[in-house]
Amino acid sequence: MSDKEQLPRTAWKQEIHLVRANGECIVAVSESLLQRGLAVLVDTPLIAGEHLEVRAILPNHEAHRLEPISLECQVSYLVELTRPAARFRAGLTVTRLHPADRERLVAFIRQEARRRQGAGRQRTGQAGE
Repeated sequence: MSDKEQLPRTAWKQEIHLVRANGECIVAVSESLLQRGLAVLVDTPLIAGEHLEVRAILPNHEAHRLEPISLECQVSYLVELTRPAARFRAGLTVTRLHPADRERLVAFIRQEARRRQGAGRQRTGQAGE
């Protein structure tokens, strides 16, 4: 992934699917997007260096529809967590991301940032100012 294809850094908590080369599908939860990858929580151990396809369905609030995205990733690291027990945090490096999927992902991140800012203003009483 080139520097211009880097992803914005943000929290991204959502159920996603990791598909192994043999077709096995593992349900995971994304935690955050980093510039060249993402962090996920899984119940199934992954193998460092393993290649996976990441599939997710993102809400597009502006267009009022759900949009699928797919990323090809490689497992960079795997850490076994003590709380919750029997869970793992994995770092995935994006190795391939189609431009249309990148656009969908960046649009989703921007929409979520605007929604969070709006919710923050409402909580602090700044919504009508």
